[in-house]
Amino acid sequence: MKFRVKTLDAAALCAVLVFMMSTVSRVSAQWPEYRALPVPTLPDGKPDLNAPAPRTADGKPDFSGTWRGFNPAAGRRGAPPPPPPSAGTPPPANFRDVQASFPGGLPLTPYAKDLLAKHVARNSKDNPEASCLPMGLMQFWTQGFPRKFVQTPKLLVVLYEASSGLRQIYIDGRPLPKLGDPQPYYYGYSTGHWEGDTLVVESNNFRDDGWLDIVGTPTTDQLKMTEKFTRVSYGRMNIDITVDDRRRSRSRGLSGTSRRSCRTATSSSSSARRTTTSPRASSPPYPRRAASAPPASLFPESRTRAPRS
Repeated sequence: MKFRVKTLDAAALCAVLVFMMSTVSRVSAQWPEYRALPVPTLPDGKPDLNAPAPRTADGKPDFSGTWRGFNPAAGRRGAPPPPPPSAGTPPPANFRDVQASFPGGLPLTPYAKDLLAKHVARNSKDNPEASCLPMGLMQFWTQGFPRKFVQTPKLLVVLYEASSGLRQIYIDGRPLPKLGDPQPYYYGYSTGHWEGDTLVVESNNFRDDGWLDIVGTPTTDQLKMTEKFTRVSYGRMNIDITVDDRRRSRSRGLSGTSRRSCRTATSSSSSARRTTTSPRASSPPYPRRAASAPPASLFPESRTRAPRS
């Protein structure tokens, strides 16, 4: 299956333990506001979210900061539906059901349809996140909790508040590992490269029991995900996500794209720069896994491609 999604949301808090203490003096529940770098402001002193995006010392867009998804009106009772995407842009990402963004849904194979029906029949309670297991990357981006980007010259780290997710994206020039070589992982293995001001991240070697969304649209270990990060301005980032999941022995599959936007949390939009520690020059090799039988196909042989932005 292959489709693109534009998103910039992700977070799901699996469990929170709050300790409350009473003291004579006032106790703050969070770090006091501290801005390591200046925030562009308007004449009235409010943050200027439309100001140019900050850049790193080498001139690349700097994604560092705390971000939340932005989808005006969507999901609010009584609110009008969001406007349709403009021509040439992918549809907005959908948190509950990815297929809802595509007219007619996705052409799943009978196997995938049956598996999805079983998930729905069980009220989607087998979603890994419901058991405090790592959720899929698509759910991380469409989920409503914030996530923090920590960018260094060779590594981009994403700290998802949802499920305490931790993701490492290598931007040091290393190639993507061969499919079936490393041990499958919930988040897969990610490498990135720059195309102008857009960071293109490719990920593969996911687990064979993935969930794209809340209802349970399934994926296999053949999944390849491509994310394109673009910081449009100081306060906005767009992510286009292409999901490609096809049989190992097939050269054709289904493709499509969706989109979502995020806005920065202005009170801490630059604070992540304080932790820009470069990774070691020699990173450990990817963990290898034993050979396994190819999974059942989830998607048909026919190929459908949504318009790309």
